Amino acid sequence: MTTARVYILFKVLFQDFDIGSERTQKTIALSLATIMTASLLAMVAWRVLGALSTDKVVARDYLYMPFDVYDAEQLCEDKMKAKLGSRLLRSYVDERSTRLDEEKSVYRVYLKADVGQMDAYDQVNVYCYIDKWDYDLTYYREVNASAKAALYGDIKFF
Repeated sequence: MTTARVYILFKVLFQDFDIGSERTQKTIALSLATIMTASLLAMVAWRVLGALSTDKVVARDYLYMPFDVYDAEQLCEDKMKAKLGSRLLRSYVDERSTRLDEEKSVYRVYLKADVGQMDAYDQVNVYCYIDKWDYDLTYYREVNASAKAALYGDIKFF
């Protein structure tokens, strides 16, 4: 809205009140226009910045789009990337094992990852539990799948 329209609206709304001179009324109308414009810009900025947020889970309206297994996978992947950093070469979700455990109200997310250098890397299994209601990571563990268990050699010996 332009200042002139705000001024006209102001005059119509407050015609019964004696606010002062016309200059005072124009100043109040300009102030109202500035406040309305700033509020509108703040709302737009909040929406845009919320959509561009790196924390995808926090930025979403759960009433419109409920938390699901894909969000749980994203949380687990984000934690894994933060912990492994540049050593992480590639990863994927184990779709056959990842699931919602209704009894415990947690999403069990299982990831497989290659960690190390391109010419020498280890396979790592990552296990995450994400609370269904709080959307919090409650358990995180990395297990080196490339290293054979100590018991493996003993069993082979017998």
